[in-house]
Amino acid sequence: MAALPSYVARSSKNVKRAFEIVFKAMVSVLGRSLVDKKGPNHARAQAIAALCVRGMVVARSVVDRAVADELRDACMAVALRLGGWDNATNSKKQPFSTWTLPRTRLVMNPARKITVEVPEELLEKAQEASGEGITQTVRTGLRLVAASRAYTRLRELRGKVKFSRTATDLKDDR
Repeated sequence: MAALPSYVARSSKNVKRAFEIVFKAMVSVLGRSLVDKKGPNHARAQAIAALCVRGMVVARSVVDRAVADELRDACMAVALRLGGWDNATNSKKQPFSTWTLPRTRLVMNPARKITVEVPEELLEKAQEASGEGITQTVRTGLRLVAASRAYTRLRELRGKVKFSRTATDLKDDR
């Protein structure tokens, strides 16, 4: 959602409709957790969703990472306060499990959208092994490939490093 608004604003009605459907879904999820004595609070849910999306757009547009982090933290704090989710002990009202620790800094790494052709059987096996969807399975695979060099270097050190403690000492120290 955060990467799309400026693109959507210049796009066709069909693209705008698709964005609107996703935004309304986001508002609906937020709204379900905002029910109070008067019923659902749709306007507050819309404001929180807009704050989240626009806050990310601005944060991604600044060069200074500290300013971006500060802006994201501020938007998250205000959104949590508006939703009544700023009390971590009240987790039943929180719409997303990632919000159960509101003071935790969420690190946003730039992502790159790619198109990859993979054998269907390989993808199915990888998804079955990971128990995740396509995106998370691919991310996990990329992390493993990226870490493989470190694993290779560690294996090359086998038998070459002298430790002052034995394996038995380490086990006894548990």
